[in-house]
Amino acid sequence: MLPGSETASGSGSDAGPGGGACLDSFVCAAAVLRDLAERLGTHAGAGTPGASLARRLIAAAADLAGVTAHEHALDARGDLESAILGDGGALAALRRVSRESAGSALMIDTAGRLVADALEWLRPVTVITPDVTRIDRPSLKVLARGCLLAPADSRVTWIWRQSRDSGFSTDAGAAMADDVADGVFGRLAADSRDDLLATLRAILRVSPVVTSDTAAGPSGAAGPLWVSARTVAGACAWLSTQNYDAGLWWAAGLTRSSVDDHRLIALILTNLGLHDQAIDQLTAGHDKARHATLRAHLLYMQALIWSKRKFDLARSEDCIARAHQALDAALADDPGDVAMERAWLHNGQAMNALLVARFAGRPVAEAFPLSYDHLTRAFAGVTRGHTPDRTYLRFNLLGNMSNLMEIRGEYAVALDLLTKTFDEDLTARIDDGGLSRAAQLCMRAGLMARSGDPASALPLFATAHQLVTAANRPLSVEILARSLGTTQLRLGLADQARTVFTAGLDQALASRGAVGARIHGAGLATCHLRQGRPDQALDLVMRLGDEDGLWLVPPDAAHARDLSALAPPSSFSSLPTSLPEIDLEGLHGVSIARVLHGHSDDLGRLARARCA
Repeated sequence: MLPGSETASGSGSDAGPGGGACLDSFVCAAAVLRDLAERLGTHAGAGTPGASLARRLIAAAADLAGVTAHEHALDARGDLESAILGDGGALAALRRVSRESAGSALMIDTAGRLVADALEWLRPVTVITPDVTRIDRPSLKVLARGCLLAPADSRVTWIWRQSRDSGFSTDAGAAMADDVADGVFGRLAADSRDDLLATLRAILRVSPVVTSDTAAGPSGAAGPLWVSARTVAGACAWLSTQNYDAGLWWAAGLTRSSVDDHRLIALILTNLGLHDQAIDQLTAGHDKARHATLRAHLLYMQALIWSKRKFDLARSEDCIARAHQALDAALADDPGDVAMERAWLHNGQAMNALLVARFAGRPVAEAFPLSYDHLTRAFAGVTRGHTPDRTYLRFNLLGNMSNLMEIRGEYAVALDLLTKTFDEDLTARIDDGGLSRAAQLCMRAGLMARSGDPASALPLFATAHQLVTAANRPLSVEILARSLGTTQLRLGLADQARTVFTAGLDQALASRGAVGARIHGAGLATCHLRQGRPDQALDLVMRLGDEDGLWLVPPDAAHARDLSALAPPSSFSSLPTSLPEIDLEGLHGVSIARVLHGHSDDLGRLARARCA
């Protein structure tokens, strides 16, 4: 990429059969990173920052290629139950309806930062994206992230091209299945990509150049879209990388749909907010399932959608009751784990018991005995056994029991359960640069702070912040700084809090993180007020409002120099399991977790959603 020259992002190793574009996860992004590394290596001398950046690009490309290789490796396992034994992300994705996508989001952010840095090193340059409908979904997010992170004085020009039409084929050239002959999954895949592109247009403030065919740009990437011919086990990895387009195109190419196919497709649809269609897929899978344990699982997943997405607890409880009946009739040769499936059902009933009270506006304490009973019965069913799915469920149950105790105000019990769930000695031995230990410390510190003991929480937040800083995780550093600064502010340590909030605000703005910028801005402005600097507080409020559209008080009040509505940050959060500002998928409008804890905003959204 010579200064002033053009480069096409999305060419090279993403080419599929007949010159088409492959939608496997991160295929395009890995090729772009390798291309940038080669160009930097050509123009940067040994030992220069450019050469160092080239090495980081190569390492990141290898990490992204590893995701694709892992997807292919799961093919050998054949079915979903075998696949989840070797993939924790797939296990979590197939057992819940809430996304846990922070891992993918962090990869997207890391790669996006490297793209932005490399382009700035090579500037001036024009980047041409051949066709945004033909780049795999995770890679498209990487490119968008790289574009978004460009500095204000950037001399990098992006041209986003989009074809009017895009064809599709599978490796095997399979005909459309009889139960999807109307092409519904192909249309859903196209709609899903359109929704993502609309999000990108709003964030990047760009309008793609529309071309008449798929050969848009110097790479000449003509030919159909395609996804690798995979078993359902290999395809399930797309769920954990949020590569929904690939999953739906894969579904469109099935010659017939098995129970596992329906199960995977249902969860892809759930994550896209297509809840009725997801329930239909789970029902179809249930009707084909030969074993009681699998039928119970499919009914449980329906129950979660009814309760957590459609807010119909009666339908949810009906599904759970039918699942219990199925397990009661399980045959001796059922290959599944009857006790584990029943424990999952009790886990759902524990949640529903609390939701019944919340939905009705009654004191949630009324539901504690029933919820506690369901959780203890669930524990009793999976006390022994070290299979990945039983271990995952035990951690899930301990976490839920801790949440129940916190809702009851029994913080000491909740903290004890949380400590047992996430053993510090175990996390200290995990070779991930201290990130697991940081996450565990965060959860404990958050519980301490919410219980009214910020003094005990502060050293835990500080240690966690140091760990993610040492691991070079800028997103996690900024997120943890929110809780660290808030705790310091709560303890009256305004000088320390001001330092943390200042750095955090700079990081959030550089990362284009509106949520973090609001929290750090409110914390910093509060520090200025408490230390007798109202003019500095007002200047900060006006700057964030005028330049970034982040008004910490109503604009009219700010212009009238009235900061009485400024609210200092007050929440203490763990490292998130999902980062919608990065993965661009958004979250469901109502957080059931926050509803259970009685947060007024989410209770209000819930009431409006139930009336709609």
